Amino acid sequence: MKHVKSLATQYELELLFDEPMARHTSMGVGGPAEVLAIAHDHDALQALVSYAAESHTPIALVGSGTNVIFADEPLPGIMLKLGRAFAELERQEDAELTAGAACQLARALEESIRYGLAGLECCWGIPGTLGGAIAGNAGMGDASICSLLKKVEGLTWQAERVTLTSEEFSFGYRRCSLSQYILTRATLTLHSLDPEEQKKLLAMYRTRRRNQPTGVRSSGCIFKNPGGDYAGRLIERAGLKGTTIGDAMVSPMHANYVVNRGRARAADILALIQLIRKRVNEQFGITLELEVKIISAAGHDLSLQ
Repeated sequence: MKHVKSLATQYELELLFDEPMARHTSMGVGGPAEVLAIAHDHDALQALVSYAAESHTPIALVGSGTNVIFADEPLPGIMLKLGRAFAELERQEDAELTAGAACQLARALEESIRYGLAGLECCWGIPGTLGGAIAGNAGMGDASICSLLKKVEGLTWQAERVTLTSEEFSFGYRRCSLSQYILTRATLTLHSLDPEEQKKLLAMYRTRRRNQPTGVRSSGCIFKNPGGDYAGRLIERAGLKGTTIGDAMVSPMHANYVVNRGRARAADILALIQLIRKRVNEQFGITLELEVKIISAAGHDLSLQ
C-alpha cells in the first residue's frame, strides 16, 4: 500500500489505515479495513481506482454504509468512499436536478420539494446516498428512483469515465445494471406538482413507513420481497419476530429488519440471516434473496445470495 500513501500526497485523498468498518455502517458491525480511502474529487477517485486495477488490489465501494454488512475479520484492500466533490446538488432545467452520488437521498428529496418538484417522494425515509439508492433502485411500491434518471456519470473499475443515458441501462425491483459502475453524478427528471398534492403523497409514504423501526442500528430491509408476497410477512409467519442470536434480533416491529441491540457481531447477524432463510424455505418453499450486501475478506459472500 506504499503507492496509495504517495497518491495521498498528490491528490485530494484521505486515507485511514486499519479503520474499523463498524464506525462507517448503520448496522455498527465490521472488522478493520486495511485502507479506508475517501476520494474528495474526480482526479483522486480516478487515480485510486486506476491504482487498484493495475495492482490487482481488492477495492469495494462503501457509500454511507446503510445497506451493507461487513464481516468481523480484517478486510484486505481498499474500502472506497466518495467525498466532498460528490455531495453537490443543483437544479438544471425547470424539472431537473443534478446531484453527486454522495449526496444524501434525504437532501435530494428536501431540495426537490423546495423547488416544487415531485417524483422522489417514493424515497421518503430511505437512508443513504443517491448513488446507493440508484444502485439498488430504491423506492416504495411501484415507484422507484431509477425511473427518474435522465443520465448518470461514473467510472468503470478500470478507471474509465462513462456517461450513460436512460436508454443505456436497465433496472427492475431493487436492482439496476448501473451497480456495476462507480457512480459519481446523476441527473433526475422530475415534474411540477401542486404543493397540496405533494403533501398528500408525502403523507401516504410516511404512513407506509410507520411500521418500520427507527432509532435503532439496522441496515434496512434484509431481504427482497418475493414475487406476490412480502418477506416480512413470511418471516413473521415462520414465528421469528423477536428471535435473537447474540445481540442481533429480528425486529419485533418489522420482521424484515435485523437490528443490533448494542454489541452484536457480524457473525451473529449472518447466523440470524441464515436461520431466517432456512426456516422460511422449510415452511413455505421460498428462498429469500438478500437486499443487503454482505462483504467479507473474500468480497461479496455469495453463499448468502
